[in-house]
Amino acid sequence: LSQHSLLAQVSLAGSSDRPNMVMFDIQSDQADGVADLIQSYNLPIIHRVPVVTMRLASVQNLDLDTYRQINNASRWALYREYRTTYRSDIHDSERLIAGEWTHQTWDGAEPVPISLEQGVARSLSVTLGDTLTFDVQGIPITTTIRSLRSVEWQRVQPNFFVVFPPGVLEPAPQFHVFTTRFASPTQSANLQRTLVQKYPNVSIVDLGLILQTVDDV
Repeated sequence: LSQHSLLAQVSLAGSSDRPNMVMFDIQSDQADGVADLIQSYNLPIIHRVPVVTMRLASVQNLDLDTYRQINNASRWALYREYRTTYRSDIHDSERLIAGEWTHQTWDGAEPVPISLEQGVARSLSVTLGDTLTFDVQGIPITTTIRSLRSVEWQRVQPNFFVVFPPGVLEPAPQFHVFTTRFASPTQSANLQRTLVQKYPNVSIVDLGLILQTVDDV
């Protein structure tokens, strides 16, 4: 029973045309080279996602300690490091549950409209229209919650608590996450071997290997 339950969950995450390999910690000056390498093995680039790290500086124009005392917000949600992204489209692993998705590039008017995952919104005790100020590696950016999303976290792909529109975070220091789908263990091994030789800082998650490991256990 345990075997079938575990394998069913992991197999579902990597079924059909979904990614079964994730590569992360790819630096900006390495992204094009990694993309060329993946495509040289005739593999698709399913996701190419920028990631920017930041922390909350204030919520509803209150410092974090004061806000937490008033609203009993979760400590982990207030003080964690957020790894966020920016894009104009909603992913197939997400569903809009409230508000409006921002498809356009940011026009420069503050506050910046963002999308928040529903669980972290509950933990922060915030909702549509509330204001969050992020410290983006020393630069404060004031945002307003334009939409709330539900996210299928079991998907083997980059998912995020916070999504910015294009036109805001591009100049910030960032790394990239790529996903692809291989057809055979040999194809996966060849790609991983070459990737590690050329870009030793890049980390790889191979779902095929995970499935085999779970099956062995």
